[in-house]
This record gives sequence, C-alpha cells and structure tokens, in this order.
Amino acid sequence: MFWSMMFGVFRVPTVSEDVAREALVKFAESKWRYSAKPARNLTFKDLKAITVYRYRLETYTETRTSAWQFEPYHAVDGPQFGVSPPPWDIPVSLPQRFSDMVVKVRVPHSSFVKVLLKKRCTFCHGHGRSRNKRCSSCGGRGRKRYGTFTKNRCLSCHGHGFKTCSSLDVCLQVYPIQGFPDQEICDVSQKLISEHFNRFSSTSRILQQVHLF
Repeated sequence: MFWSMMFGVFRVPTVSEDVAREALVKFAESKWRYSAKPARNLTFKDLKAITVYRYRLETYTETRTSAWQFEPYHAVDGPQFGVSPPPWDIPVSLPQRFSDMVVKVRVPHSSFVKVLLKKRCTFCHGHGRSRNKRCSSCGGRGRKRYGTFTKNRCLSCHGHGFKTCSSLDVCLQVYPIQGFPDQEICDVSQKLISEHFNRFSSTSRILQQVHLF
C-alpha cells in the first residue's frame, strides 16, 4: 500500500516570537515540575520552523481464558449433553471496535455438581436452610454448580496525546507505510507492525488495526 499519493508537500507556517513564547509558557505551565518564568524572560536569537510527524499504530485484540465459577445449583448443562467446545469455537458478540471490556460466557456442557464435603456452603453449612429460611447462597441444596468461560478483549490505547488525526487507515491488519515524505515514519511503521504481530499473534486474535497520523 503506497501513501505517496495521499501526502503532499506541507508548508510550515511562519511563527512569530509572541506566538512561540505563548506556546512555550503554556507548555511549562502544564508541567507541575516546570517553571514558566524562563519562558517569559527568554530572548529569541533565531526561530526555525520544522515539520514534526507523529505516528501511532493501534491493534485491537481478543484474548480468551477459562476459569471456574461457583453458583447455586438449579440445573446442570454437563458433559452428558455433549462435548464442550474449545474456547475459540464459542460464539460471542463483538463489542464496539477499539473498546476495552470483559465478557463472561458459559461454556456449553462444562457444568457439573460438586458435593462440598469439607467446604460446605458457608452460609447454611450444607443444610440448605438457615434459621428456618432457605439458603440464598446455594438455593437450599447445600451444594453449588460451577463452570464458566471468561473472555477478555483488550485495546492497546485510545490515542492519548493526539487531539486530531489528519489521516488514518483501518484494516484487519494494516500494511507498512510506504512512500511517506519522512522515511523514518516508514521505518517505524514497519517496526511497530512487526512487533505487534509477534506480541499478540501467539496469545491473542488480532481483530483490527489502525494507523494514526
């Protein structure tokens, strides 16, 4: 994918001393360890305008893990009804893209009843009733059912430090930038895409990527 047709030659606007001083003072005031006094008393000898490009790669991934979950016993969808599917074969509705969230889904045919011999229900101690009232923790049965699947979706970041995006490309997996006016952007793009793939592909599923400039 070539970007040379999308990016032209940018003209850097002229910045006056007053504008430069105001920007420097605002920057110093935004840092609690900095003092704005040197910026106010600064004497300018020369002002040179340069173009600075900022590039960011966001990778939206999905990771699945399984863990046991206890709950009151009512009914059981256990192995007698079929074989439990692998984690990645369980259908789950995708949330909004590039949003960080955790979804818990029960694994079909993975539940079973476990009689708590030494560790009974902590509320009714396995009797199913407490003070002549049905135990609300175990449902009056003195035992619990467990077996759920936890699905984690993560996001690298939400573009912190970027107020606007002058250009972006959203794909399942984006291609390295080519033909950009600054070759360093192309090199960094190639490096980050490779790093993200090596980092996430072995433990997660890459759902989508986006370039930010």
